[in-house]
Amino acid sequence: MAEPPPPRGETEQGKRVYKQDEKANANGVSLAAGCCAERQGRKPEAGASRVFRWTGGWAAGLIALLFAPFAHAAVVATSIDSPPDIGLGMEAQIDVQWSRTSSSTNDFVTILIPSQLSVDPGTLPAACTYTAPNLVCTVPNGSTGASGTISFNVRGQSVGGFNLTATGTAPPSATVSAEVRNSGDLQVGKTRTAPAGAVVSGSAVSFQLSPGIASGSAVPAGASIVVTDNLPGTTTDFNLTARTFSGPLTPTCNSVASANSSRQLSCTYSGPFSLADLNASTITVTGIQGTNGSFNNIAAIASANASYLDTDTGNNGANVAYTAVPGTDIQAQGTFPTNYVATGSAQNLLLRYRNNGPQPSTGGTVSTIVPAGFGIGTLPSGCTAQAGQSLTVGGTTYNGTRVTCTTGAVAVNGSQAFTLPLTMPSGSTDGNFPVVVDPPAGMGDANLGNNSVLLPFQVPNPSLICARTRPSRRVARRRRAPR
Repeated sequence: MAEPPPPRGETEQGKRVYKQDEKANANGVSLAAGCCAERQGRKPEAGASRVFRWTGGWAAGLIALLFAPFAHAAVVATSIDSPPDIGLGMEAQIDVQWSRTSSSTNDFVTILIPSQLSVDPGTLPAACTYTAPNLVCTVPNGSTGASGTISFNVRGQSVGGFNLTATGTAPPSATVSAEVRNSGDLQVGKTRTAPAGAVVSGSAVSFQLSPGIASGSAVPAGASIVVTDNLPGTTTDFNLTARTFSGPLTPTCNSVASANSSRQLSCTYSGPFSLADLNASTITVTGIQGTNGSFNNIAAIASANASYLDTDTGNNGANVAYTAVPGTDIQAQGTFPTNYVATGSAQNLLLRYRNNGPQPSTGGTVSTIVPAGFGIGTLPSGCTAQAGQSLTVGGTTYNGTRVTCTTGAVAVNGSQAFTLPLTMPSGSTDGNFPVVVDPPAGMGDANLGNNSVLLPFQVPNPSLICARTRPSRRVARRRRAPR
């Protein structure tokens, strides 16, 4: 028969325990049997009963030791809240929910941080410690059913998908899947590029949109950046006529008709492209200002999908506020004989003030310079003459008597003409009659390019006219008859 194991301890009490256990085993009864019989309400055998009662405290300690791990299995990680997409270099809040399945102490939750994320130490709760890749957070003691949330911030560290897993002291674990995306600081600028001065009703107005990425990563394939321009007022106020592009990138935009109808021009830049390429690209929007008043032209930029995230949405808009003054497009017109006119002859110089719209005009003027040597007859109503004046057209100054005629009400697409009776000079001369129009006081001119016109005149020397008009004659030599 094999030797029994050595006694547990060298004390007298230890020896007595060993002997009683050995005796119980010899009678076919074990400590466990005695314990089980007692728990089942049966009367244990004599030896087992005596041993169990004698060693009851020791057995309870042994059972507690064997089941100690299960006593701490009291906290379950129930769920994790995370944004589905986190921008590269951007912070995001993570919330881990837990609950108690039983009352215990010293419970904790372990969160496995993937390589795509980094933890912001400044946002960790006091009960949490981080040693990569594990974030361990102690859970407050409490009774069954208690719950709570562990909140902290992470930062996108590398692009790619990941799983974030939290495990309590009791199963199961909670897991959430998300992805770190490319990101950058989208921004847009906007300026009015024309006209240089005040905006006048009826004039063409141009705005330039400058999209860009201040910092961040390149825009990958599958990602798109959308630039929008909210057109001012209604189509009557501002009618879009063109949108043009410059730089290395050309966006895809809705049509001019669609933009006028929706009052929004939308242009999409599709990846892949670099920051430098977008920053060097512009969109120019041109339209006709139809009415006067105060207006806003607002541009915006945004990512079209989650494939590219904006790190700062606070600089995604730009506005150009402007005031359009009352105005219309007035045009200078006139007529004078284009052929040679005789010296001293009577001729009519016609001056015309035309209003191309978009607003009616009352009180505009049309003027000309009559050079010295010309005679001026009776002027029509509304016209005055003043000697010693000048007008400059196209860089050339014309001197003489200035005749200015003031119009009445001229409707859109209407005109008013003034006929000046002139007597041609007595000597030969040539040159131009400058005709210049000016809008009424308080009204702007929508198109300065058609405010003047030159009407040429030619008064040659009478002898030159006769020489040019006298028929030529050939004198035939008389042939001598032969002798």
